[in-house]
Amino acid sequence: MKSYLFIAITFVLIAILALSGCGETTSTSTQLSPATSSTTTTSTATTTSTSEPTPKTGGTLTLLWRGASGSLGWAAEGTSGEMIHTAQFFYEALVKDVRTGGELKYEPWLATSWDLAEDGKSVTFHLRNDVKFHDGTDFNAEAVKWNYEHLIASGKQPNWISVDVVDEYTARLNMTEWQNTAMYQFGNVSYIVSPTAYETNGVEWLNVHPVGTGPFVFESFEQDVSCKGVRNPDYWGEGPYLDGIEVKYVPDWSARKTAMQTGEGDMTVFELGKESFDMESLGFQLYTSAESLYSVLMSGANSDSPFANQKVREAVEYAIDREDIASGLGFGQWEAPYQNIPRSDSAWDPDFMGRKYDPEKAKELLKEAGYEEGFSTTLYPMPGSNSDCAIAVQDYLSKVGITVDIENWDPGRFFQFFNGQTWEGMVIAVMPTNGNYNFTLLMLYSGTRPIFVSSLITPQLKEVVMESLNSREIDISMIREAVQIMHDQCIAIPLYEAGLCVATHDYVHGGGIGERGLMVTLNPGTFWLDK
Repeated sequence: MKSYLFIAITFVLIAILALSGCGETTSTSTQLSPATSSTTTTSTATTTSTSEPTPKTGGTLTLLWRGASGSLGWAAEGTSGEMIHTAQFFYEALVKDVRTGGELKYEPWLATSWDLAEDGKSVTFHLRNDVKFHDGTDFNAEAVKWNYEHLIASGKQPNWISVDVVDEYTARLNMTEWQNTAMYQFGNVSYIVSPTAYETNGVEWLNVHPVGTGPFVFESFEQDVSCKGVRNPDYWGEGPYLDGIEVKYVPDWSARKTAMQTGEGDMTVFELGKESFDMESLGFQLYTSAESLYSVLMSGANSDSPFANQKVREAVEYAIDREDIASGLGFGQWEAPYQNIPRSDSAWDPDFMGRKYDPEKAKELLKEAGYEEGFSTTLYPMPGSNSDCAIAVQDYLSKVGITVDIENWDPGRFFQFFNGQTWEGMVIAVMPTNGNYNFTLLMLYSGTRPIFVSSLITPQLKEVVMESLNSREIDISMIREAVQIMHDQCIAIPLYEAGLCVATHDYVHGGGIGERGLMVTLNPGTFWLDK
């Protein structure tokens, strides 16, 4: 499976959460300030630049991207996968995720502020009054109502009930309940589109002709080739400094790297590991981060499975040499994880003590569990995960008597398997984070989503996860408690950390690279070129 599926699949997992509703909270009176729910997001190792000079205007930025799956529509009926990263040049949302001093906060974007009701069942957004869509129509409360009601009708926000227009620039969203993951739903996955453009031209047209409020106005799109935008002369925010942008879709890594070296691209994306290793010596500005953790999930929820026995699960963990995986398969770019949370998240605990490689301990535990002669099982790697890592797991486990058959599925079949199908064996799955690890806890360990249903969720873990989700603000101590339980009960085995990285030529400035929830979530209007 080609590695460029990584970011599409990671985003799909996050989007499943962000478009799946909220949970319960206590009833206290709170006004959420523009900087609300906070947590640390991806660490960023950059660059050769020091201070930013005064921005220059003009020029076109060429971004070399990895694929063009999905559409340029919006959350209700279109945008998904890789195309969400092209759509961000044209669309905006009510709130924006911003890193400040190592924390992820939500700040004003198309909304100037918002208030959470005392019972947690409605949020009132106060909107900007100086914004127009690219077709010249007004952004206002009616536009927000139209967009959010389409999301409600699509079924992608099952806990959203209705939207009230309080006045021309105030809209209130009514919900069944609240969880602290909700703010992300008002951000990047709920871009605001022009109702007039949709009503005039239809969804199929909109899916290839984005009409939003962003810093660039759509110019052209050729599937799997490129997408172009030009400067929005009426943009309300900072910039844009560029005359235009062009996103070129180049799935092959060698071709992207060569295009950067020859100057055909100003900026590109790549994976932490072999690709970041390749880029280190080439003189580009590098922005790297371990945003996602891949873990081994086991069918411990099946009572007749060997993995229902905790000693077997622990044996699997002791049998895998993660240090060797990180230094070898990760080309020294990965670090060996021992807790089920990426080190880029603020809830990651530097003092956490995990199970280290000990194959003799693994054999001893298998003997105690009644599997002295071992057993046979199947490993299902998620499409986009490192294929050599699955082979390494197979080899490590064979040395303690566990015979592993690797079964690779195409993305379509895997996501059927992922979404509600029972299974037996082990899965290598991504644990994505956007700065609030409660998204992953909700998806995999709350028992409220039909995802990897044969993976074990104990009552103790579920209780702590729900407490963490239902807290009014993000509580790092609760997330850490959940991660500790996952370790103590060996519910999942952290395998390796990965992430999407960015390289630019030294004349590329701004753009907010590494300043948002994910490395490739940008502030497009602030890009400028010094060449």
